[in-house]
Amino acid sequence: MTPYLSGFALAFSMAFSAPSWPGDLLDYNPEFGNTEQLDAPDSVVEVRIDRSKTLMTIPARFYGINMHPGSSKYEFARPELLRALKPDAVRIMTLMRTDWPADHSGRRISPLSTGPGRFDWHELDTLVDNIVSIGAEPYLALGFGPPSWLSGAPAEWVRRPPPRARIPEYADFMASIVERYATLKALPIRRVTIDNEPENVGYSIEDYMSLVRLAKERIKERAPDVQVGGPTIGYAYWPQPAGNRLDFAASTKEFAMTGTPFDFYDWHIYSTTPEPVLRTVQAVRRWYDSRLPLVISELNRDWRFGGAARERSEENNTGWESVAWLAYLYDRLQLAGIDQVFYFAWRENTLGLVSADSSRIRPNFYLFSVLTNALGRTRIATNMNNSAVGCIATISAQGKVAAVIYNRTARTAKIAVNTGSRADLSVQRFSESWYRSTQRQAADPLNAPPIEVQAQRGQSPVSWDLPPGGFALVLE
Repeated sequence: MTPYLSGFALAFSMAFSAPSWPGDLLDYNPEFGNTEQLDAPDSVVEVRIDRSKTLMTIPARFYGINMHPGSSKYEFARPELLRALKPDAVRIMTLMRTDWPADHSGRRISPLSTGPGRFDWHELDTLVDNIVSIGAEPYLALGFGPPSWLSGAPAEWVRRPPPRARIPEYADFMASIVERYATLKALPIRRVTIDNEPENVGYSIEDYMSLVRLAKERIKERAPDVQVGGPTIGYAYWPQPAGNRLDFAASTKEFAMTGTPFDFYDWHIYSTTPEPVLRTVQAVRRWYDSRLPLVISELNRDWRFGGAARERSEENNTGWESVAWLAYLYDRLQLAGIDQVFYFAWRENTLGLVSADSSRIRPNFYLFSVLTNALGRTRIATNMNNSAVGCIATISAQGKVAAVIYNRTARTAKIAVNTGSRADLSVQRFSESWYRSTQRQAADPLNAPPIEVQAQRGQSPVSWDLPPGGFALVLE
């Protein structure tokens, strides 16, 4: 039995039943779950920052992004954007890299392996090396299914699990990838996951658990310090060979009860409202205690890439209303003890922090870069007299406060900040109107200056306006 079982799970293992998680956790539909509507404050919201009370340390590799599915040529087309974004970690899938060149010449696929023992490392090497060059930690999802020569799929882009008899071969294949980067190249590979979304690849849960056990054993033989996690399941039902389907909570329970040996627990969640995201955390913590690190390796609002819903999906993911959603979730997920969160994705038209051609910077790029560049990692306590406004506040080793204050409503909120200090405060505001103006007019939207306000005294705060859905960086 895994040592990370929660007290509830241990009790369950000695009993016989437990109520299942409410079914509506899995019935979420982005078409009907738009951003929650919060009432705007009707008076000044005073944000009190308690510099004497430390809440937590934000994990050093908390702020992650996904680079999927492109090669380094396209993902690093504008490296200055990535240096400005300053992600702590970058997650990639190792099966292959796929590009759609701007000349419309068609999809180009660069598989990692075309046969037993045959590897073409060039594209993956270049991508991993470039990730390290910007100071980020590579996070490897080993797969998105095995290569076609191992699975028997008719083409590289067709996802199938390995035949049961070849699971040991796939485990060795995964270990070879980890050995190359963590041992032979001695790169900072701390975490890898066993495949990606096994429910979409087509595994049974039993076969996937067998793969986890074998692959972890083989990986540890070649790279003993690397943490091996999973199951990287999405927020979806998992069809099984017997005709039943496992929901997210049922799958999590099965992994816990069978002692599947994860070093950390990894999953995906897309939701236009925050509550389903937070409830997945509760569902996992119901079965695993706080000793097991938790990683949300894909997070965004709307998973629909194409079809009739694509336009609405792009609006949900890249519109201005996504900013307060992301700020609130970073705030709550940090306080919930999540170790890493990977935004999906870095470069993509429907979900990206930048567009597929890297020419357009999306609103959450600015929030992400403020959190990674301007805030510290020591979070301190805050108190607001209205829950429609949130705050992530940190303090430096020199005792200087930096905070992001965000407005979750569709109306302007009047804010006054009290840091308990007489230091002057600089307030830099980011709003939808500012964003649209910079995208239309600024010669360099990357360095477009935000709207500034001077709030003179921390103990005698001056009130200022926080625009609808906007956020502000407050610095001593």
